[in-house]
Amino acid sequence: MGLDTELRIQRLKDELSELNPDAILFDNLDRALVGIGPSYPNDACAVYSEERILRLLRADMAGDEDEVWTSAQEYYEHNIAGLFAGPFTPIIVHLTL
Repeated sequence: MGLDTELRIQRLKDELSELNPDAILFDNLDRALVGIGPSYPNDACAVYSEERILRLLRADMAGDEDEVWTSAQEYYEHNIAGLFAGPFTPIIVHLTL
């Protein structure tokens, strides 16, 4: 991870901590953190990129490409996408440009 990326992530985490000390962050997915967003009627929440989460999960898995993609997708769907950890659960966005 480059210094610019590390600084961007740390700034986001610092700002989020100031706005909402109870905000939840996903473990080991800092590089997928893309911003801070509201979760009405609650305070600020972490915002993650679905694509980046999947990319990070695939990078941590071993096996052939199809197996890794399937395993990462299944892990994401069962453990991250459907997670509700309270009012400050992170927001996951699917970015289309």
